[in-house]
Parts: sequence; C-alpha cells; structure tokens
Amino acid sequence: ALILPGAPPQPPPSPGGGLALQPAAFGAAIAAAALPAAQPAQMSPATGMGEKGGGSAAGGGRGDAWRAMAAPNSGAGALTSAGIVHPLTGSVWRLSCEDKGCREVQLALDECHDEATKEALAAELKGHVWAAVRCPHANHVLQKFIKVMRPQASQFIIDELLGPGATQAARHRFGCRVVERLLEQCKSHQLQGIFQGLVDDALALSMHQYGNYVMQHVVVYGSVEQQQRVAANLAESLYAVASDCHGCAVLVKLLSCDCKDTRLALARKLVSSSSLLPSMARTRHGHIAVKLVLQALEDAPDELHRARSELEANVPTFRSCRYGRFVATLLTNQVPTCPSTPPATSMLWPPLCKGDGQAGGGGRSERGRWAEPRHQRGKQARVKEVLPSNRMLDRVRDALLPPGAEAWARATEAALHCPPEATLGGA
Repeated sequence: ALILPGAPPQPPPSPGGGLALQPAAFGAAIAAAALPAAQPAQMSPATGMGEKGGGSAAGGGRGDAWRAMAAPNSGAGALTSAGIVHPLTGSVWRLSCEDKGCREVQLALDECHDEATKEALAAELKGHVWAAVRCPHANHVLQKFIKVMRPQASQFIIDELLGPGATQAARHRFGCRVVERLLEQCKSHQLQGIFQGLVDDALALSMHQYGNYVMQHVVVYGSVEQQQRVAANLAESLYAVASDCHGCAVLVKLLSCDCKDTRLALARKLVSSSSLLPSMARTRHGHIAVKLVLQALEDAPDELHRARSELEANVPTFRSCRYGRFVATLLTNQVPTCPSTPPATSMLWPPLCKGDGQAGGGGRSERGRWAEPRHQRGKQARVKEVLPSNRMLDRVRDALLPPGAEAWARATEAALHCPPEATLGGA
C-alpha cells in the first residue's frame, strides 16, 4: 500500500485488489508532503516585535510591528491597459510596511506608465494614510504615489490628513515630508484646508524642528495672500522667531519671496526692533537674513541708513565669529571672500605659508586673517594647509626658480611687511 506523510486514512481495498484513493485526497497528501511546516514567528518579549525579517536598513525587526498592521487587502485588483493584473495587486500595503518591500513598490511605480494602474494600486492605501505617515518605510511609498500620480488622484490622501489636522503631520518626523510633497504636486484648490491650518499655526510651526520645513514650503508654493498672512503671524513675536535657528530659516524664505511688499514690510519690522539685526548677524541663517534685509531696504533710504548704522557699530564684534565676518565684509562694500584666500603679497605661496601662526594651529601673524585658528578655517583652507608639507612642491619650486630668486623673493616680501622707516634704515 502507498502511505504518504500527512495523508488521511485510506479506505479498504476494492474487490478488484486495487487501492481506491480519491483524487482530492491524493492531491492534498502530496501538497502536505511537499510544503515545509510553517514555523511560528519568534517575538521579542521586550519590544513585542519579531526578531527576524523586515525592518529598516539599519537593523532587522522593526518592520515586523508595521507588518502586523498590514492586513491582506483583497481588492478588485489593478488591471493594466492590456487587461493584465499587476503583480503587486493586493500586497501594496503589506509591502509598503517592509524595508525591502517599500523599495519594490517604488520601483514598480517608476516602471509603470499606466495612470489607471497606479491609481488602482494607490487605492489599496485608503484607510492607511495616517499609519503610512508614521511608518519609517511606508511614508516613502506615500510620497512616491503623490509624485507619480495625477494631482486629482491624491485627493484621498488630503482628505485623510485633514481629519486629525495637517499641523500634526507637519510636526512629525516622516509626516512633514508627505505634507511637503502635497504642497509641491497638488493644485491650490485642493490644498485650501491644509493651507488654512498651517498658516493659522505658523508661529509655532516656524520654530519647530520639522514644522519649519513645511512652513518654508508654504511660503514658496503659497499665494501672495498666504505669504502676507504668514509674515503677519510671525511679526507678532518677531524677536522670538528671529532668535530661533529654525525661525530664521523661515524668515529667509519670506525675505526672498516674489512679493516686494511682503519683503519690505518684514524688513522694516526687523529694523524697528532694537538690537535684533546685530544678534541675527552672528547666526547660521540670520546673517543671510540680514543681507536680504539690506537688499529689501534699497527703496527706503531712511530705514537702510538706520540698519547700516546699527550694524556698523557692531563690526568689531562681528569679526570674532564666523557668520559675523560675512556681514562685516558686506558692510564695507566688498565681495565676501573665502578665509582660505592667501594674501596678495605672498609670492611663493604655498611654501611661504608653511610657518604661519603658532605651533598649535592658532594665533595671528603679520598676515592677519590668513593665520586664523584651525577650527575657524574653512574646508578649503585645511586642504591647502596640507599642500606646503608636500616635498614634491619644494622640488618643483627649486627646479623652476633660478639661483638666487628665492632669496630675492623672501627679502622683497619682508620689505613689504616692514614699515618704511625700517626699510630705509636697513638700506
């Protein structure tokens, strides 16, 4: 008798001596013997997540929690223009919550050129938008759908985000990216509700770690009226916004917008605040804002003179910090140069710069700004500082210069750095 593993009990032999095995039972027995037994997933007692599989690229396991939320979606199916069912049909949400799966979905969307197919695949995310916003993997799939679909097809994403509020998504680490893609791709009439919530909460969002990026998009992609409303909301607490590193970035966008009236009104508000411009000139985004303020006040000579006078009084303080030196150079009507630019009187640079400064990499010499401490120099200065120690440069210099030329150049350079009285006395 033929006995297969996992087969149901066999009926007695037929009178003819043969084995009467039903076709259905025989097929089930073969399938049970061919497929391996499913092993239960090992759950971590500390986190409640699977110890293997999925997760982000940094480490496995984190994607299992999101996979548990991704129930199988048995929809009608995405049909291509040729009537063929797309391979990802019914698995978009499950794959979107996985590390490798989200990349497969994005690659499939890049290769798909049928609008109906993309919209049918996106329909599998309906009801999961907020979960996708918070997922470290699915948020990338959501952004990809917004970028490759028609703006009208992204309406269900806008509708689901409007429930809890777009401001909540703007404050999220991943949600801010989704809101930015919506502002970039969708039409203005679709985003009225989102713009309304973001503009009303402009003051808090502008100083938020992630919300400030959304507010910059509001300024760039919003209408003139929305830009003016954002500027008016920030003007209520302008000192707090200008003193915040995130808020200054939003001010830079407002000062560089297309509306001339918005730029001029905000610049006048900044100038009217006492000691605000000097404090901004020493910050990362603030020194750019100061430059834009001076440009916006070109049509207002009185305010421009007041701003320049206030800044020029703090030039000695500006020269002691990295961003302040940019403003100090700007006030002298000179083009700001890189601090790594060698002095014009150096004839044999880089070999002559080999001994500049003190042994510890700091201090100032007769060359002034060129001998700044190492941590205050730019990347280009550190690269050029390595070049003089190369012996090949010394060999090339000795081969190109005629005998006695090096001594003449050193004597000439020393004379240029000495006062005239000392030069005449030495002669």
